[in-house]
Amino acid sequence: MTSTMIRFAQESDAHHIAAIHVASWQKIYRGLIPDSTLNNLSVVEKEKLWLALIKNHSQILIIDIDQQMVGFASIGATRDTDADAAKCGE
Repeated sequence: MTSTMIRFAQESDAHHIAAIHVASWQKIYRGLIPDSTLNNLSVVEKEKLWLALIKNHSQILIIDIDQQMVGFASIGATRDTDADAAKCGE
């Protein structure tokens, strides 16, 4: 039987989040973003970003299947300066 869990990220998750982040961008945006940009994405740099967000208590959810991380979601207020806050749930 498959075990699926959704949980909040911990600092120890930063590397795996970064690896999924980079791999998904390289797969999904190939042909839409210049290859040079995608090829230069760094798991090490993204790990620093995700670790800082986790330490800052950002709401980051992890999806585990059979105790292996398969995805993540980041939840928060919009950062778009032109967004209508009332429509974004703030």
